Amino acid sequence: TDSINLMVNFRAKISLFMMRRMRRLASRYAHDLDAFRVQEQRFFKRLPMPRGVQRRYQTIAGLPAVQFIPKRLRQPQKIVLYLHGGGFSCGSIDSYASLMARFAKETGMVYVGINYRLAPEHPYPAALEDALAAYHWLLESGGYAASDIVVMGDSAGGGLGLALLLRLKELGQDLPLCAVALSPWADLAMTGASVVTNERRDPLLDPAEAGKWARWYAGELPLDHPLISPLYGDLSGLPPLLLHVGTEEILYSDTMQQE
Repeated sequence: TDSINLMVNFRAKISLFMMRRMRRLASRYAHDLDAFRVQEQRFFKRLPMPRGVQRRYQTIAGLPAVQFIPKRLRQPQKIVLYLHGGGFSCGSIDSYASLMARFAKETGMVYVGINYRLAPEHPYPAALEDALAAYHWLLESGGYAASDIVVMGDSAGGGLGLALLLRLKELGQDLPLCAVALSPWADLAMTGASVVTNERRDPLLDPAEAGKWARWYAGELPLDHPLISPLYGDLSGLPPLLLHVGTEEILYSDTMQQE
């Protein structure tokens, strides 16, 4: 038990170190988005890939995509559509490769990630349209039923996953089996108390930078638009949701207000 606790504590410290370094990078390149994207990609591509997971690049609905297929499949009939984080303005299937591969190995499920279009070049609804197109592709060309699909994402990707569910419900289309959101950015208006109380505690996100990314993504639309900030949408009738968030994150209120 002691050895397990030591390993958990070591991994937690490494994770905190990496998040704090990424926050410093975001601050350093705050006025040069292209340079930050390059640095973010280099930073995350250093992370090791787990053994026993095959990486297969493909095109899904016209989007660059990648599948991570674990050698030991425990749920061969299921698939996870993963929507990466990055404040809607950075991140990619390559920078998130290590994370998706590790999830695939631990769950024994196939994970597929897409490069959805990023703001500010492509504001809302570009990312949502791409997520919807990928979901439709899995149904129409991938051979999956809606009940075979899990939607998952982190940060902006977590919020995007919730927005995808709201859009599917709005269209009257079949909803996925369930959804998982890790620290979902569900309130781009950033009205939650944790934005203030955790401003200095959050190891990754800076409220001022996040506010800039929010406006990039929303464009001319209000930040509380329910398909931009799903916290303001009607979440009734959605499939089961699993939400995770840390108590020291500025996004803590985004999750807790959805309970």
